[in-house]
Parts: sequence; C-alpha cells; structure tokens
Amino acid sequence: GGGQVSPDDVIYTERLKDVDLNDKVRFDRVLLVGTAAATAIGRPDLPEATVTAVVEAEEQDKKVRVFKKKRRKNYRKMRGHRQVLTCLRILSVDCPSLATAER
Repeated sequence: GGGQVSPDDVIYTERLKDVDLNDKVRFDRVLLVGTAAATAIGRPDLPEATVTAVVEAEEQDKKVRVFKKKRRKNYRKMRGHRQVLTCLRILSVDCPSLATAER
C-alpha cells in the first residue's frame, strides 16, 4: 500500500494473499495520523494506530509490454504481463493517542 487515505477512499494495492471478497483487513503500520486540530507522527510508526479496510474486488492492471531486441542478430522477443491488484475501501482510521491529544 502506502499513501494518504481517509475513510470511504478506494485504493488499489498489489495483490493481498489469503483475503477474499468482503473480508476486513487491518493495517497496523501507520506512519502519520492527523486531523485539523492535531497530528501524530510516528518514529518510525505509531504503535496503536490502525487502518481498517474491506476488500471490494480483485482486478488486473493494464498490460505491461516487455520488448527485448539485439540489433543485427534478428533477435526479437515480445512478452507482457498483467499485474493482479486488490481493490480496498477504507472504513476507518483509528488512533487512540490522537483522540486524547485533541482534548
């Protein structure tokens, strides 16, 4: 994954193994959580912060073409592949330490 998310965002990540459609996934390596009032920065990550998401779909990315050629040798090879992606909808971003800092 990686990136900036908020609730109800839809993100695409590389394929997550051992997950099915409508499974809830929890990520606990969160680097930064912030609101308009306060921000919590992890060094290197926030130990109690979590991001919860639900798996919506598994799709394929567009085709990547790989062309190899050796000049003057009549050697040409065309290959390609499509990366499998997992579509996630972010349900919540929780950080208990940020909630206490806002008060």
